[in-house]
Amino acid sequence: MFLTKCIYLDKDFRSAYQKRAEIYEKLEMLPESISDYQKSIEPWLVQKNTAEDWLKLGQELFASGRWVQSIAYFSNALMLKPNLKTAFAGRAQAYLRLNRYLFALEDFRNSTELWQENSYTSLDWFKKGETEEKQGAFLQAILSFTKAIQQNPDLLLAYQKRGTSYEKIGFFKEAIADFHTVLQLSPNLIKAKTLQNWIQKAENQTKQKQYSEAIVSYTVLLQFKPLF
Repeated sequence: MFLTKCIYLDKDFRSAYQKRAEIYEKLEMLPESISDYQKSIEPWLVQKNTAEDWLKLGQELFASGRWVQSIAYFSNALMLKPNLKTAFAGRAQAYLRLNRYLFALEDFRNSTELWQENSYTSLDWFKKGETEEKQGAFLQAILSFTKAIQQNPDLLLAYQKRGTSYEKIGFFKEAIADFHTVLQLSPNLIKAKTLQNWIQKAENQTKQKQYSEAIVSYTVLLQFKPLF
């Protein structure tokens, strides 16, 4: 309350914005914290800096582990240059460190769309997604697999891999939807397995904590005619 009063009494009291931003950050009140970090910046600096200046400052803050403040600076860069893909990518990484997956996914999507790779084929995107998945960059992998699917909607492995990446970050509904799509596009997979096969598959997946895939397997086996 005291810091808020300081700001009310003196709009140029930048340190109060800075201090309040830090408190908001501790309380995980991200939008409020980012807003105050932006207001704590000296007016002359706002007028002087270019988008590239804000980008560099944001990268320095990110490197020092000050992720919330880096988001504010990356956002400043994007206000000056809305198509600056490196600012989207940097802000996405900061959101990712803060476990704000939806924000991160949106920024990664924006940075990818600005990345002009018209020569990329569906297989190129798929390989890129595989590499990102192996590196634990699951959000980037999801976007790459999505690009592969957009170019080739019948690419079964892309759905399978995207489903696995979704599951890794807790997007279980999306994962289940992708695993269902794999079976819908390859009905012979269902016919090729007996009821016992599906039971064993579901049990193994559960043991391996592949819960989304297990749900799909149990759903399939429940389509078999009951034995009693």
